[in-house]
Amino acid sequence: MIISRVQLNRIIREETHRLLEVYSKKQRGAMCAWANSPASENPKGLSNKEAEEQCHGPMKEAEDGSPWTDDEKQERHISHAAEKEARELVTQFRKSLKQDVGRVWGDDAVERREDEAIAAAIESVVPRLEAALELPAGEERDDKVKHVVYVLDNLQPGFYKPSEQELEGFLGDPSKAGAPANRRLTGTIPRLGVDLGLA
Repeated sequence: MIISRVQLNRIIREETHRLLEVYSKKQRGAMCAWANSPASENPKGLSNKEAEEQCHGPMKEAEDGSPWTDDEKQERHISHAAEKEARELVTQFRKSLKQDVGRVWGDDAVERREDEAIAAAIESVVPRLEAALELPAGEERDDKVKHVVYVLDNLQPGFYKPSEQELEGFLGDPSKAGAPANRRLTGTIPRLGVDLGLA
């Protein structure tokens, strides 16, 4: 079978897109970071537009049918719960703003209200992060911090900046043996000046 260059490029794009589907919150975080970074800093072949799509798109199920480890199940649970909570918070604050201000007209006003709802939601969650960081060290603390950070990152993509180690875990070759991924987040939250690797 002979195919044209256009058909070959289309197949390559489809396969590349399939390979870039996100399967975890960690991968989504990396995509969000790349979506907001200069294109020259992105991995080869990843445009900011593709990273943005993966940042906001739904997470995919693993296709290989392999069973999830307990840590992967916990990661998925935290990720999905955080995504749901972020949506609910924005809806709640959007309704509250609508009751206070009333109906707004025009795309700019709607966008401004959405930004205000997101900002209010973020401000309501930050104290929970501070409280979670005060808990004694352990898996429960790590999971609570991770949940709150994921909520914040869902509200404002790029709120959390993954560490180099976390990015390597996302980009690494899964066929190569190595240490299992750390359950504890070790990146930074630039807006709050928090380094989770030190906290």
